[in-house]
Amino acid sequence: METKKELSYFRLKLENHLGEHFPEMLSDNQFITARADDALTTYL
Repeated sequence: METKKELSYFRLKLENHLGEHFPEMLSDNQFITARADDALTTYL
């Protein structure tokens, strides 16, 4: 069974910020996932 990847507000905001200011970091999925998860747990 396939699961759809959940859209994360924090991940989208981080990717947008990185794209504007640190485009070389956009390919670092491990970093993005970790930071988005940290933001989610902080604000919930």
